[in-house]
Amino acid sequence: MSHPMRYLLLGIFLLLLVTVPVAMKLPGQGTLEGVVSNETGPLAKASVETRNLITGADLHAISGSDGQYRIDGLSPGKYSVWVHAEEHTAVWIPMLVVESGTVTRKDFLLLRIRPITGS
Repeated sequence: MSHPMRYLLLGIFLLLLVTVPVAMKLPGQGTLEGVVSNETGPLAKASVETRNLITGADLHAISGSDGQYRIDGLSPGKYSVWVHAEEHTAVWIPMLVVESGTVTRKDFLLLRIRPITGS
């Protein structure tokens, strides 16, 4: 193989090496992020679940110790969102719109469930 051909192949290989990872991040996807909290502050380990109302595709995240959650890779469209945590009320949003290339911010407040005591 001649030197010019080797350089051409090397150039193509390097170009692919740089462009393929960029192309793998699908353009036009959106993100949902926010904070889950209760009456006393940020709520860790809350589950935030999304379901695309057209395709049925679902993605989820668990809130961190600071209550923050983030769900990347959402196709543009309408989603239902279900947020729940142990010993707390759940929140359901029947429709939330995620737009292409944007970050949609939605915070959630879950109320602590008080145990029933009685005699």
